[in-house]
Amino acid sequence: MSKKDHLDFDLSFLTHSKEPAKGKTKKVASLAQAVGIPPLNSIVNKYNWKKILIWGGVILFFGWAIISNDGSSSTSSRNSTYVPAANSDLTTGEGRTYRCSDYNYNRALALRPSTSQSDALDNRISGIKAERATVDVMYVDETNQASIDRYNAAIDSFNAKNNRLKTDLAAWDQSVETYNSFLNANCSPQ
Repeated sequence: MSKKDHLDFDLSFLTHSKEPAKGKTKKVASLAQAVGIPPLNSIVNKYNWKKILIWGGVILFFGWAIISNDGSSSTSSRNSTYVPAANSDLTTGEGRTYRCSDYNYNRALALRPSTSQSDALDNRISGIKAERATVDVMYVDETNQASIDRYNAAIDSFNAKNNRLKTDLAAWDQSVETYNSFLNANCSPQ
């Protein structure tokens, strides 16, 4: 092989236009008509696909919006026929049991007075009773001013703690009443 010998490729396809020859197009079009298929350009011209796709998207969007709104708004109307899970039972301080919907169960739990607060109040009540018993048995020498001052300080301390306890007990009673009223209004007794 000499340097001048090289592979000879037919590159004539690069210079031809990309459109098929007119004779071939006519043959394909006449064959499609013979079978009963309309030519492609008449289908594209007959329908404006861009408009169809846009309108289809708009209709799908509004359909989705309506369906998603139906799901959320019908939930409140279904609460009356909703059968709650077994853990939706609540008991009042008086021992009455109520069954609530999930929504009202969560709201009732937020209103429910905490047991730790109740325990703290019980401990304070016990402390006040013990302090009162201490004050009641306290010996006071009416001729000794220091003894009278100690007794008066003990009485003042007891009264201050007792008044704070009464205020906290009134707030506790109010929160229990609010909780019980909520259960009576929004849940069904069992």
